[in-house]
Parts: sequence; structure tokens; C-alpha cells
Amino acid sequence: MTMTAAARMDQYILFRKNKRVCLRDEDMTNLKLSRIFQVSSDSLYLTDDSNVAIFAGESSGVFSSLDLSPRGHYEVHGEDDVAPGSSTTGQRFAFSRRSSTVTSGSLQGASAALPRATSKIFQRSVYLAEVVGGKLNPSRMVMVRFAECEASLQGIATKVQDAIGSHEPLILTDAQGNAIVVSEGTTGG
Repeated sequence: MTMTAAARMDQYILFRKNKRVCLRDEDMTNLKLSRIFQVSSDSLYLTDDSNVAIFAGESSGVFSSLDLSPRGHYEVHGEDDVAPGSSTTGQRFAFSRRSSTVTSGSLQGASAALPRATSKIFQRSVYLAEVVGGKLNPSRMVMVRFAECEASLQGIATKVQDAIGSHEPLILTDAQGNAIVVSEGTTGG
């Protein structure tokens, strides 16, 4: 397989509000993204996991694959495109599955996964620190992405441990260094 063929197979996960789509390299254009996410193509930009803004080329309107990571998650930003007579057709962009591609076995799995697809995705910075002289001394930071259903003390601790590759016990704290304890508000559900 050539490098060009491999690059064409790259996919990116884009989201805005409750819409989440997986797009191929050739679909990463201002025009297509503005239609999919109903935002003005003039104000459209992406942010990556590190909250770094990524803009399409001024003349081409194409997002460079050099700025994107395959299977990376990107949030779409821009002004809502609700003006009549805008560059879009005025119809809402929608995805549908052809009935011939859905089997009875996959239909059951698809309907069970449907509520998760609409789950809101969050991203937070978690600072790793050690206590030095009675104060927290931050040493590094990790970005954690999680769904609303994963927002619990144990869920976040597990995601942080996975991200840093260590399963040593962690104590999660608020910004002032107060330990967050297990309670009704931190168990999810």
C-alpha cells in the first residue's frame, strides 16, 4: 500500500453539541463541515484534544491532514448558520441507514447503542501533582475525554490512570486541593 492510499483512509471524529460524526480525509473541508454542523463556513474552525485551534487553508478551504491526527477527536466551532439564503441548501443535514444494510441481529445492537450516541462528551484537564511542603506541586497534565455516563469519581480516576499508564491509587482533588470523596454526587448513575 502506498503512502497516498494510506492517507486517504484516515478518519477523524468531529463533534458539535450533540452531533458526532466520523469523516474521511477528503470530507475535511469548510464547505462540507459547515453543511454537516450547520455553522457558517466563514467562522468555522476546529479544536483538538489540547484545545489548539485548527483552521482550513484560506484559499482551498481544506483542513490539512498534516494538522490532524488519524482517529483524533475534534470539536467544531463557528457561528450558527441560520440565515435564510445562506450558502447551504436550508435543509438540515441528516444521516440515515439504508434498511437493506440492517439485519435483525444488528438492529438489536444498534438500538441498544442509540442512547449512548446522543450522550454528551466532555473533556477536562487533570493536573497530576504531589504534596510538597503541605502544598500541591503540579508536575504534569493529562486531558481526559469522557461521556456523561462515565462522569463519576471512579470513572475519572480510571481514565486518568489509563492515560498515564499507571494504576497506582490516586486522590482526586478540586482546584484548591480538597480531596473529592465518594458520595451520591460522585458515583454517577
